[in-house]
Amino acid sequence: MTTPDLFIGGKRLELVKRIGSGGEGDVYLLAGDGKKAVKVYKPEKRSDREAKVRAMVRLRLAQSSNLVAFPDEVVTLRSGQFVGFTMRLVEGFRELHQLYGPRSRKIHYPKADFRFLVRSAANAARAIGQVHSSPCIIGDLNESGLLVSAEATVALIDADSFQFEADGKLYPCLVGKPDFTAPELHGRPLQGVVRTKAHDNFGLGVAIFQLLFMGRHPYAGQQKGSDLSLDQMIAGNLFAYSKQRHTGVTPPGVLPSLDDFPADIADGFERAFGLEPAKRPGAGEWVHLLQRLEGQLRRCGVDQIHFYPSTAKQCPWCRTEAATGAVLFLSAAIATGATVVGLSSFDVEKAWSVIKTIVLPDPNVVLPKLPAFNLDASADAKAAKSGSMHYKLLGGGVAIAAVVAWAYVPGAMLLWVCALIFAYFQFGKTDIDAGEWRRRCKDTDAEWDRAVIQWRNALGIAGVAKLRADLEAAVVEYRGLNAAKAVAVTRLKNERHNRQLSEHLDRFLIRRATISGIGPGKKTMLASFGIESAADVKRHRILNIPGFGPATADKLIGWRAQCERRFVYNPAPNQSDASAQAKLDVDFASKATMLMKQISGGQAELLQAADTLRSRLQMEDQRLNKIAGRRAQLKVDMAFLGIR
Repeated sequence: MTTPDLFIGGKRLELVKRIGSGGEGDVYLLAGDGKKAVKVYKPEKRSDREAKVRAMVRLRLAQSSNLVAFPDEVVTLRSGQFVGFTMRLVEGFRELHQLYGPRSRKIHYPKADFRFLVRSAANAARAIGQVHSSPCIIGDLNESGLLVSAEATVALIDADSFQFEADGKLYPCLVGKPDFTAPELHGRPLQGVVRTKAHDNFGLGVAIFQLLFMGRHPYAGQQKGSDLSLDQMIAGNLFAYSKQRHTGVTPPGVLPSLDDFPADIADGFERAFGLEPAKRPGAGEWVHLLQRLEGQLRRCGVDQIHFYPSTAKQCPWCRTEAATGAVLFLSAAIATGATVVGLSSFDVEKAWSVIKTIVLPDPNVVLPKLPAFNLDASADAKAAKSGSMHYKLLGGGVAIAAVVAWAYVPGAMLLWVCALIFAYFQFGKTDIDAGEWRRRCKDTDAEWDRAVIQWRNALGIAGVAKLRADLEAAVVEYRGLNAAKAVAVTRLKNERHNRQLSEHLDRFLIRRATISGIGPGKKTMLASFGIESAADVKRHRILNIPGFGPATADKLIGWRAQCERRFVYNPAPNQSDASAQAKLDVDFASKATMLMKQISGGQAELLQAADTLRSRLQMEDQRLNKIAGRRAQLKVDMAFLGIR
């Protein structure tokens, strides 16, 4: 390799190798402690960069930050002509998008879980905070200038492109990536724009959102009746995930929502992508919010690899994986190909022998314990019955008098017959309102039925019965785990070809590919709709993306076909098989552990619940006693009054 002769203050630099190349120039590794690099501009770029770099070096910005690769020393040719600068070497770091995209994360950060993403987001905010404490504004903040290490530390590169002010002179940032450019700057020529922290805060919000939302862009979504591009959605400030304002844009597919995060995080995103730039959270606020979020994460009970905000109603990663089939995080065992111990040796039959001895009453027929009622007819019933006796006495007296009179004065037969008819009706008259007594009985019965239902619900019989049914189902599932695993292993072997092909295609990331008509904006939209690698390319999925028609789909499918032609099936056992087997072992071991905990804990809970239920069944309920007493009294009264 031919390297230029470079000097710092007349001292020649020893270059080891070229480690990077771009549109502005090349980057070389310096000999020595291996912690420094030098950027050498292309000849046509040097005059435009010299004054800015010399000012940055003069203000010793490199010494003020350990997270930003600021220019450290000016580098010249032997003649003293400016060519570039030295900077701290950012080695072992990868661009941010290789972390937040699930497909690329499996390749470059296989051990990363959601805690790692939150920590990386906080460290990105810290790095940007260091820039904002200097006389700099980043301006062109994007996912390529933020680099993340395997320890979640974050560094910023391309510091020579930052907007910088020194000695009353402003050195502007002349470029910007549309995906990270604030809405108020879209459609404006960036050459004449003075960048502010509010502009950087928008880009920081995008970077944090993509880390927490699995690579989705906050403005990528679907708007009914239109095919707006991502740039148009940002320009219109159409935040797809907003809960505070109606933007008309819905997020793509089944994804986490702001409801899955604590209110302060959701509010941070609402302000970051709201209508008032001045209210966007700054770097310091995001550090505080994300540190608190990391402390609020909980481990998923279904998949031990998933960590999610404790404020969420359910694990959003399980929900997303179930809906999309994607694997968002790899366990350490899968990432390293380690062997997982087999299913637990938990004695499920012993636990079941205890559970099945617990007999529960039928919640639909169980009745409360009631006292004995020894009752006589009530005063109301007696009064009603005595009020009817005078009619009977009157009727009886009239009947006797009529019969006697008839014997002595037979000629007045018609009069005596009328008297007997009067007596008959008097004898049958009563003051007892049978309908009213039946209504009382009906109302009291209805009140009793309602009270019994409420009593049964309060006892919790249905809940205890459901607990027992769930435990029985868990026992059945645990018994079948070995058989289910055997079936899964067989299926795994039968699907080797498709699995190898999918893993082969997964290595071809769309972001890295050169595909005609697929620029950075479209690549971001594809990633936001879960299409990150060649394995994700399906015609129907592409056509569901706003602005993507058949022509674009054909180009992507053609690229996928090119990638697929490079696939060679390997019939021999390989690392892919070991990883797939490790994942299967992890899944079944996790399921066994979960069922074991459910059965063990549920067994103790069921025993306690059954004891509590038996105690409650022996206790009298005063409200029910009163209603039952009224019912019993009504039955006695109605029998006394001869009412059925």
